[in-house]
Amino acid sequence: MDKATARRLSRITTKLNNVVVFLREHNHLAEAISCLDVLTENDSSFEAGEYAYEYGLCYEKLGETERAKAYLQIAIRQNPAVTRFQDALSMITGETN
Repeated sequence: MDKATARRLSRITTKLNNVVVFLREHNHLAEAISCLDVLTENDSSFEAGEYAYEYGLCYEKLGETERAKAYLQIAIRQNPAVTRFQDALSMITGETN
């Protein structure tokens, strides 16, 4: 892939991630999850945990606590340095760090 195409795809990915956040924040959770499904296709790292975090927040809002916890645990495993991943999991589990 040439550099121009790679830059374009990177910008598209960033914009779609921004759409995910907007949709989640406005309770369009099925749509946010659908966008995440596109973003995570063939990406087992969930973009260093960011997408797993968003999945977790969506599922938490849907009341699917176990699924939310599973995604947040993936986010933490992928990028343990990001404290908001652990903070989100702690909010769901009621545990403190």
